[in-house]
Amino acid sequence: MGNGPGGLSEYWEAFWSYDRLLGGCVWEWLDHGIRTTTPDGRAYFAYGGDFGDQPNDGNFVCDGLLFPDRTPSPGLLEYKKVLEPVRVETLNVADGVARLRVHNRYDFLTLDHIQLSWQLTEDGSGICAGHIALPGVSPGAAATIEIPYTITAPVPGAIYHLTLRFTLAQATPWADAGHEVAFAQVALGVLVPPEVPQSQHGGAALVASQEGSRLAIRGGALEVVFDKARGVIDRWSVADHVLCTAGPRLTIWRAVIDNEARGGGERIGKEWHARFLHMAQHRLDRFAWEQISDTAVRVTVHACLAPPVYQAAIDCVYQYTIFGSGEIALELHGAPRGAWPSTLPRIGLELTLPGALDRVVWLGHGAGESYADSRQAARFGLWHATVDDLLTPYVRPQENGNHTDTRWVALRDERGVGLLAAGDPTLDFSAHRYTTADLDQARHAYDLTPRPTITLHLDYRQNGLGSASCGPGVLPIYQLHAEPFSFRVYFRPLAPGGASPQELGRQTLDMPPV
Repeated sequence: MGNGPGGLSEYWEAFWSYDRLLGGCVWEWLDHGIRTTTPDGRAYFAYGGDFGDQPNDGNFVCDGLLFPDRTPSPGLLEYKKVLEPVRVETLNVADGVARLRVHNRYDFLTLDHIQLSWQLTEDGSGICAGHIALPGVSPGAAATIEIPYTITAPVPGAIYHLTLRFTLAQATPWADAGHEVAFAQVALGVLVPPEVPQSQHGGAALVASQEGSRLAIRGGALEVVFDKARGVIDRWSVADHVLCTAGPRLTIWRAVIDNEARGGGERIGKEWHARFLHMAQHRLDRFAWEQISDTAVRVTVHACLAPPVYQAAIDCVYQYTIFGSGEIALELHGAPRGAWPSTLPRIGLELTLPGALDRVVWLGHGAGESYADSRQAARFGLWHATVDDLLTPYVRPQENGNHTDTRWVALRDERGVGLLAAGDPTLDFSAHRYTTADLDQARHAYDLTPRPTITLHLDYRQNGLGSASCGPGVLPIYQLHAEPFSFRVYFRPLAPGGASPQELGRQTLDMPPV
């Protein structure tokens, strides 16, 4: 139902491990929503209770792998990936040759009807490609192949992947020639360490001044103003272009998905609400700053995030390092204390950006959404989208649009002005024209009104999806618990004519000592 299911790959590992275990019988194919319009003409999919029918099961029949209009859901793509008939095992990658074992999972077919093509990518962009003739692999058997590739001059900080696509050599009654039946990616990693750009050492001199209840840090085109009473950034701009209007701030809440709210299984969403996680608030404990060099200022914020109860809290330390080059490094440490639910929805940062920064490019998993236990269908690459494209239109609005293993993400306006956020080494991200509360409170698409701002989430981790509407909850390996955490995010401004997001994303920051 809705966002999910999670844990499909673990089911298939069990099916392939035991000859007498079979599975893959999915309930069910299609969301049974009925296209309806509001009095003012807005289309939506109606479900139980929308016609005055009593009793009803609400959106419980919206539980398929296709949306009501027959558009594939992310769950269908994940399903296709985990049951694909060709599996690739990496044996060795060295000296420009990848040795791989190709497993034929067909019961009756050889791989003679399949073509194999490959592409080598540098930060998601192809640099060479080719085709390999597959050996005659019998049903249930495997064969070893070698793919030679050449990287003449590795780029410092760039990450390399080898992507294999298995496609139909000829048309069939069910698909055209060239239809992809399986794919695999082999990570080659970063071959040359990233460089530290000289701009961080030679950036503009910074001047920090206390202006009433605010701390203003200015230098060159950069202006960062902290609200000392709340411990947050009040204004963040470069060359008078506002990059962020609120945040970054720790959040533990996400809009509850159907697998957390519905059914007879583990309804963790009910426990989260009973513990008031959706109402968590911040309290400032201490604000301090120091000028650590002519071109760098460090701001340290001690805060507490807690729901309106006595039993649980997270003690936080935000450490901002602001550089004269315009870059900001944020390191966040959290120490939960007290009694928390068995799992948390998310741990991450929330920012509010101007609505014009709606052009998104990222290096990481895409093109669609992915989560900790639903990411097999996601491919590493360089992806482009608009913020509106990133919304997954579940019949009942809920958490959606997350992207795992993101190296960096950039949001820009039509001029190229914007903000890049890079993980250390990776992060999850999502971006919407709706807040978490908007998604959480909506029952239908027409309940959502786009805001003039963009809500950007940069997550350390999220809890998995599971399938608790009609099955088990999240597997232990994908559960997010209230445990001490620490993560770092690098922010870099983007300007027309400046370095590209790809170039900035490869760089690292030379962090001054604490």
